[in-house]
Amino acid sequence: MKLLAASIACLLLITVSCRQPSGKAGTDAILVEFRQNLSGADSSWAVMMSSDDGKIQNMERLTSELLLLDACDSSSLMEIKTAISGLKEMRYSRQNLREQGRIDQYDSACTALITALKQEVSRNPKAVQFQIINQLVNEVSVADDSVLFYRKEYDRFADKLNLSLKENRKSLQGEIRELDSLKAFPVFRLVP
Repeated sequence: MKLLAASIACLLLITVSCRQPSGKAGTDAILVEFRQNLSGADSSWAVMMSSDDGKIQNMERLTSELLLLDACDSSSLMEIKTAISGLKEMRYSRQNLREQGRIDQYDSACTALITALKQEVSRNPKAVQFQIINQLVNEVSVADDSVLFYRKEYDRFADKLNLSLKENRKSLQGEIRELDSLKAFPVFRLVP
């Protein structure tokens, strides 16, 4: 009998604790969650862009280091250097992320330039003798490999934020001034 009473009490406690909060406390919880997701999306985007900026800087530095070596193909390296300098202008932003082909175009350009740089490194037997060149190749590869992780992390926060906007717009209306101008955040994965 005591076991039955304890079980019923436990079920009641779970049921009460799982109910959605109502009133001001509910709005406060929704607002806190919204701000956490907004902050998470913003910081994920910033970390991703910082990593990508570092990748581009390392690609530029690698090109400069390769140009210093004897037997380098300077005309090829100068073409690569020019293409690298245009990457940031080609890169997506939150404003143009939904443009068809924008992400693929940028990714293809990065992949082609990284491949070209690695070919220049392997073409010149002196290149692998220098620690800075090996280090830069590694850092570029690591940054390029982490792109998918950063995009998934950003998408995770953007999805939560978008869901909160969709489900809680009325609750958030009086709490966030710029809510009317806030649109769903774009994501990297294809959305049907």
